[in-house]
Amino acid sequence: MVRIRPVQGVIDQARRCPWAGVVLGLVLVAAACAPAPPTQSPAGQAQPAAAPRVQRTLVVGSGRPVNNLSNMGVRDGEARDLVNASVTNKDLTTFQWYGWLAEEIPSIDRGTLRVNTDGTMTSTWKMRPGIKWHDGTPFDTRDLVFSVEIARDPNVAIEEKTVPEMIERMETPDARTWIVHYKRVHLSGRSIHASYLGVVPRHILEPVYLTKDYVAFEGHPWWSNGFIGTGPYRVVDFKPAELLEVEAYDDYFMGRAKIDRISWRIIQDRNVMQTNIITNTVDVTTRDALTFDQALVVKEQWEERGQGKVLLAPYNGYAVGLSGMNPLFDDIRVKQALMHAINREEIKETLSRGLIDVQHIPLVPMHPSYTSALAAATRYDFNVERAQTLLQQAGWTKGADGVLANGRGERFSFEFQAPSGTDEELLQAPIANYWKAVGVDTRINNMPNRTLLTEEFRNRWPGARMISTFPDPDNWENRYHSRNIPTEATRWVGENYSRWANATVDKLLEDMFVANIRQPERLDDFIVQFSRFFSQDLPVHSIRYNVETTTFRTGLTNIYPKYGNPGENSRTWNVHLWEWKD
Repeated sequence: MVRIRPVQGVIDQARRCPWAGVVLGLVLVAAACAPAPPTQSPAGQAQPAAAPRVQRTLVVGSGRPVNNLSNMGVRDGEARDLVNASVTNKDLTTFQWYGWLAEEIPSIDRGTLRVNTDGTMTSTWKMRPGIKWHDGTPFDTRDLVFSVEIARDPNVAIEEKTVPEMIERMETPDARTWIVHYKRVHLSGRSIHASYLGVVPRHILEPVYLTKDYVAFEGHPWWSNGFIGTGPYRVVDFKPAELLEVEAYDDYFMGRAKIDRISWRIIQDRNVMQTNIITNTVDVTTRDALTFDQALVVKEQWEERGQGKVLLAPYNGYAVGLSGMNPLFDDIRVKQALMHAINREEIKETLSRGLIDVQHIPLVPMHPSYTSALAAATRYDFNVERAQTLLQQAGWTKGADGVLANGRGERFSFEFQAPSGTDEELLQAPIANYWKAVGVDTRINNMPNRTLLTEEFRNRWPGARMISTFPDPDNWENRYHSRNIPTEATRWVGENYSRWANATVDKLLEDMFVANIRQPERLDDFIVQFSRFFSQDLPVHSIRYNVETTTFRTGLTNIYPKYGNPGENSRTWNVHLWEWKD
């Protein structure tokens, strides 16, 4: 059985890690915030050279399919960080950004970050010395210029276009200096992580890109099994959606990784994953590995026998996305009614044993602004009577078959999608039943994630779809600014797939990024305002937080759980320091 740990232990660990109290009383997280090892150098510093120590192959199990190791197609940031470095990364023991390819973060005080009187901004980045691509070619800042160029090309199916399109021009006075001139102030002036810009090798991809044969460009082997990166490991074998085999790159610019080889296995059957953990067939598990109930079983059958650790931490939320292209949902009263009709507290009790909390706003409860933001937000408690009243006010009444219809005889019926075999699918069933009780007819049409992520289904659906929300203010502009609404012209690339278009919110998000650079003391006010608009407009129907599991075997060190935004926070941020000590 899962035992409740002493409260004081949780309090002590919360002091070491600001997120340690999450899942609102879920004491299982007590193991999730181990202190940083005292011998570890700061994340932004290269490790001193040492004689390599032969260590056995590490087997990692991931439930996240990946067919691409950069920023195109089905991808996983944690697999990507094994083999390719970004300009910056986040230290998950301090939650601070540090320079990865870059030597340091640009700063107004040091003069490397300048905000101009006309609202533009200039960042000067200095790259670390000795960076090489895995084919031995020296890294050059012209690689960064080329990476921006292809990312903002509308004919290239890279979703993260916000930052590249914000760049006015760039200069590369030498191979290590990159001067970026922005059209406006943005957080990327001091943090260009992989979600903002995937770094690609100019010497490999530019020749085919210049032909403007985009089919040939996107089909180039570099995007899949011919990948060459700058990270701590180099690709030995890559079978998309199946297996990634890597080995330590001797010339990695931050020091050779301590573990020689990693076998990254895609295991989408969670029952198989659970068995592999308990039998010690896999050494580490990462994204989408287990359901919450399975994590509790593994704690009882594996961790309590001293075989390893099971860490639980919140990293995003589950929500229903109503199609912005379906007129059924144009009336805000309909959106409000559908929210009131869902008994989220009952879902909490039945599907997570009362341990995973309802989500009301796009913030995790441990965020410093959470309390004030929640107080400003509109809450939608379970209220069938209120839901029915709102639907009637919007012109919907129940017919003889119990399904709502309007004055034109149109039935309130739509397709409801979820990725099959996932926690979203488990949440979908009760939501459909709650809606049925107020007269809403849903037609379940679930498909594997790999299908939903193809261009045919990418970022759009006819009715409703179970989706993820990202409770991290740094990511709100990508997710909710109207410029990022996917369209046919962009090949349905764009992360505002809720299609939220509110000019006031757009301006608020832009001003929030300016404040992040110039007036960080004002951030709380912007977060509160955004949360108020979010709860009023209901771009998505938030259901509950998602707690992700990390497991690792006894004897492994320097592995930490992932909190917050999954695209920007990666468990493999320090993979070159992972080590067997058994």
